[in-house]
Amino acid sequence: MQACLEGQEFVWAPRGDEIPPVALFVWPTIRSAEVEIEFLAPARGDGSVRVVELQKGVTAQTLRDVDILLDDPVRVQIDDHSPLGVELPYRGTFQIPRLGHFCIQEALIHRRRNVEQQVKDVFYVFDLIHGINGLATAVLSDVAAAEPRWGAGVGALDQLLRQRASEPRFLRALAEQFPLERRPLVPYVEREIRTWLDQLAVQRAGQK
Repeated sequence: MQACLEGQEFVWAPRGDEIPPVALFVWPTIRSAEVEIEFLAPARGDGSVRVVELQKGVTAQTLRDVDILLDDPVRVQIDDHSPLGVELPYRGTFQIPRLGHFCIQEALIHRRRNVEQQVKDVFYVFDLIHGINGLATAVLSDVAAAEPRWGAGVGALDQLLRQRASEPRFLRALAEQFPLERRPLVPYVEREIRTWLDQLAVQRAGQK
């Protein structure tokens, strides 16, 4: 796998302090990475083993609740006729977790993360659901559609965002994840989260 990725011009850039570290492959360079590939594996037992080796040279970060990321992924075909075909030497199919499923998984693992990781996790979710990004509706559709199979996870996401939207200090830390030149004000962050949650409540009520 490592030789295959390097043959496609990806660069190995290990992440973290564990030995062995989590494998991360970036393209085209470490300093200007446009594509990042890392590997995840289900955490087993008490979760104390944070990195596992999949094969020589390829390690994966272990996480809880990764099953939802594998449920009905979006499949993207890269060939000579696709827009990315001009830029990427890779030809084949990518399987990408649905945006809403990614948000649900972040909520499910939230309490087991340290404070810095919790802020980053909610930032990743916020970056998908606030209006300017243009992805909020797609995330909403994914989350609402996940209710029948992943109802507990949808509830966890709803509860997490409602709680964090009521914590000014956390919202300030979340806003500070953005570069200074486009850093939003805390009231904007809170309003965008609550607006998205209101839309989710309408969707969930309509499904009952």
